[in-house]
Amino acid sequence: MRNIDRNWHMQQLRELVEKLNEFDSNYDLKGVDGVILNATKHQSNSKFGIVIIPALGVPREAYYKLMDDFSAHNVMVYDSRGQSFSEGEFDFGNSVIEVNRVGKQFKEAHDLEKLVGVGFSYGANCLLEASKDKGEGNHPYDMRFAFAPVVDVADILKFIPKWFVGVFLENKRRAKAKPEVYASEIAEHYLPISLADYCIETPRLLALNMKNPKRVREELAKIPNLLDSLPYIQQRNTWLLYAGKDSTLGIKDELRGSYLVLKDMCRKRGIPLEVFKNHSHRFNHISECDVDSLVVSYNTKLAPHYVLGNMMASELTR
Repeated sequence: MRNIDRNWHMQQLRELVEKLNEFDSNYDLKGVDGVILNATKHQSNSKFGIVIIPALGVPREAYYKLMDDFSAHNVMVYDSRGQSFSEGEFDFGNSVIEVNRVGKQFKEAHDLEKLVGVGFSYGANCLLEASKDKGEGNHPYDMRFAFAPVVDVADILKFIPKWFVGVFLENKRRAKAKPEVYASEIAEHYLPISLADYCIETPRLLALNMKNPKRVREELAKIPNLLDSLPYIQQRNTWLLYAGKDSTLGIKDELRGSYLVLKDMCRKRGIPLEVFKNHSHRFNHISECDVDSLVVSYNTKLAPHYVLGNMMASELTR
């Protein structure tokens, strides 16, 4: 087990959850080609387990409050390869393989009867893509909740360069406004405030290792169009969820374009697809977003209530 800055994780736990001593914030998983993926987990007496797959560039600390809401069950959130404290380079194909691989390790390690996958944005696309794996025994998940998976990645790729620059400028603003916070070592780890940082040994953008920004764009381009993938994903016990105020995906109050086509395809295949009004891409209510937080929490009452409600209502609990 590698030496991880536990002080940072513990600080986040104290601020976001009550069950501080019940979380293991330095749990290692085995990824593709021996890559170590670092995770935080909570163990309970439940036979249910929940694995949270983060969005692109989002550190797992952003999901600690969500973990707390799931804590009646065994729950784990891990940093995807090429993000935060996990090893390896950002790679869509291996990230997809690792969704199933880490789920299987978690399920076997805790002798779980049922496992639920909860993916956000890029993590949701990985979760859905992983369900297409036809290998016997490669599907550890009994239910899947995909929050805001992108339909056509080409729609957001054109904004990636602006996003890089936008984050750079936002980081400078935050550092000037709260120097006592953003001068910390962990802030330097997650939030570079100089474009020159992209050229040093371990440059990072949010939680994403940015040794090669061009590679990030190339790997994102490999995400299949969800309209093409939908017939091949695991459709039973799979939910797709979108936010009505999702500026990242260009959704304003109602689904349009390819997302409207997706909704019709889901209806025909019996896959639940719901849109939650007045929620952002993070599935926080738009009035709850704290833009000055060091780590913007993905917690909202919506996500845990929806996931747990459908878990308990499903035939898996009978």
